[in-house]
Amino acid sequence: MKRIIALLLVAVLCLPIFASCNLIKIEKPGETTETTEEITYDIESAKAYLKNLYKDRATTTPADFEVVSKILIGGVTYDVTWTVDTDAITVEAGDAITVINVNEKSEADLAYKLTATITAGNGDTATLVYEYTVPEYKLLTWDQYMAAEKGTAVVVEGIVTAVLSKDAGNKYNQLYVQDASNVGGYYVYSMTADPAKDLGIKAGMTVSVTGVKDIYSGTHEVKDATVAIIDSEVKALTAVDITDIYTKAEKLTDKTLVDKLGMLVTIKGVEITGQDTATETSQYYKFILGDKETYIRLYATSCFVGVGAEQQAAIAAAHGEKRGWLANVTGVVELFNGAIYLNPVSTDCFEYLNEIQRSDEDKVNFELDPVEIPTSMSSDTVLELPVAGTKYTDVAIVWTVDNANMAVVEGGKITITVPNETVTL
Repeated sequence: MKRIIALLLVAVLCLPIFASCNLIKIEKPGETTETTEEITYDIESAKAYLKNLYKDRATTTPADFEVVSKILIGGVTYDVTWTVDTDAITVEAGDAITVINVNEKSEADLAYKLTATITAGNGDTATLVYEYTVPEYKLLTWDQYMAAEKGTAVVVEGIVTAVLSKDAGNKYNQLYVQDASNVGGYYVYSMTADPAKDLGIKAGMTVSVTGVKDIYSGTHEVKDATVAIIDSEVKALTAVDITDIYTKAEKLTDKTLVDKLGMLVTIKGVEITGQDTATETSQYYKFILGDKETYIRLYATSCFVGVGAEQQAAIAAAHGEKRGWLANVTGVVELFNGAIYLNPVSTDCFEYLNEIQRSDEDKVNFELDPVEIPTSMSSDTVLELPVAGTKYTDVAIVWTVDNANMAVVEGGKITITVPNETVTL
């Protein structure tokens, strides 16, 4: 009886092993036998996977690019070997990644076929053929670059205004490059190579960028880029004054402003306004000129090399002390939802000039403008109320309500009891 129970117990315990493992243990009293389940290869599934992996890759390859050397399907590994039909292109195979080296300065369009041979462990093979073109090397002006359609191979040159590096803690490897004509800039997005660590690029160097034109949510970009240093001398960057352009623009999304993407610019005579520091990783230090308010943004995973935590803290502290001052502001133009803002390249992004002299009425308006009170609530609530100005301490703020049954103001707080009616504060 004990023997039968023991055998049943072993059988029950081993069921999960049959379902999930290649290695199966069959146990009997006094002996253990091990067998290995046969691996099943599916070369057609591997082929379909690789085809899908690169189905959206641009057929124009103006720069070196990477492909996989292995793929994993259903827990089974397949080797991928790449070959080309021309000696003008070389293949560097690695354990995980294969690099396809092209001539970025091709004197004419070069059409070529890139063949992937997929090999299974049992010897089965399958092939895929990709048809690509290395475009003729043509250096574009900024106007030609802007006119180029999405997916077009582009080559541009300019001076680096800012560097984003994963090695320095940023989310992406990116470059901002200003055209030599100072008309516009280039946004080099999500590079494979780290521009600082791998390429040694610094702001102020002159580079050429070879890649594919992309337009994402209206933003002109260069992706899949190879960047080469033309002049390693680090030149002093001179910010382009766009004060007049900023003043005349109707809104922050005007073409005259967004075309400056990637450029180092200055806007003079702005007023330092509020701050939005509610989110620890992304903070906004605002300024206004005329009726258009934008900001310097400090973003934990998108700050330029050289603007670390210490520099960010200095920028934040100075801005908080200088609310209500006139200043000149300098930074690299970036876009959010099609509207411009600035990313600082140094701690002196704000040049504070002087405090604005205000009348009593203007002081009151200055203190009331940033005050925000919720306009609706669904439960009983207690809110803190400002009772004095934060900058102009001689400004007193007195609050009254028109329905004492619903709301009571006392000691800088309003206590609201929510009925089904309206109260005016």
